[in-house]
Amino acid sequence: MPPCAAGAAGSGRCASPPWGRRCRWWEPLYLLAGAQAVLGCFNLLPILPLDGGRMLWLALCWGTDPFLADRVTQAVSLAAAGLLTVAGAALARRSPFLLWTAAALLVCAAAPCIKRRRSVYASHKGR
Repeated sequence: MPPCAAGAAGSGRCASPPWGRRCRWWEPLYLLAGAQAVLGCFNLLPILPLDGGRMLWLALCWGTDPFLADRVTQAVSLAAAGLLTVAGAALARRSPFLLWTAAALLVCAAAPCIKRRRSVYASHKGR
């Protein structure tokens, strides 16, 4: 075995990059392509601030009333963000980033519901 300056202490092994010693110039681009694919799939989640939520709202508007589509989309968004928050809490030991992202999406999905309830309560107060 060749001597290594960056080897593990006493292991006799050489430290090498994750893609091996003979790295082609395009191999690190696979990592970027994978990150973009994950980001694209995340963006398709049916949560209203994301594109998947907007696509769900448009699909529901195409077949039903826009008011009903808005209410169904907000309910689906809230449920999906809640599930993502639970998954983030379960995986918080590995990566707290997922938990913070899910909590932010939960707040974004719940904000229209809270705003609508306040306006409904305000309109019924004067009666």
